[in-house]
Amino acid sequence: MISDRCSSGPVPQDVQEYVAEILADISDVVQSPMTLPPSFTTLPQVAVFPVHVPSEGIVLRSPDGFYVPDTPSKYAEVFRGRVPLLDLPDSVPMARIRPLLESKIFKDRIRYLDDHVTKQSVPDGRKVLDTAATDLYSSRVAYIARYTLLAAVATVRERVMLMQFHPSG
Repeated sequence: MISDRCSSGPVPQDVQEYVAEILADISDVVQSPMTLPPSFTTLPQVAVFPVHVPSEGIVLRSPDGFYVPDTPSKYAEVFRGRVPLLDLPDSVPMARIRPLLESKIFKDRIRYLDDHVTKQSVPDGRKVLDTAATDLYSSRVAYIARYTLLAAVATVRERVMLMQFHPSG
């Protein structure tokens, strides 16, 4: 009912807290040894997770509509204003609902942020020549050139010798 009522836009703080508490309670049930109620199987199709969406604020979304911040949260702050992220109130820590996210109900549907981040190094600042490294590698260039030249000559000699012993090959 909450999902239907709040589907049109941002949810108030008290609704976000209420929904998070319900998710924490469901998470407790999922951890228990009892059989899950049949109604739990419909949860992946329902917008029940409070998600911070950059242009909308906190809205309720289904599992395919957001990312879950990684455990140490090293990427959460970087992507908070760029992608929809699960956003629980301070009263419900992520550890409380993690069993639900990792349960058989959701495990194939939840997208973790760290799994979808492509790391790329981007140089920043002024380009400065590292003279020590340049000198180190420059001194080895002549050695590398001689080594590769000797290896190439040895390969040619081996082929010539093989051709002499096996003229047909």
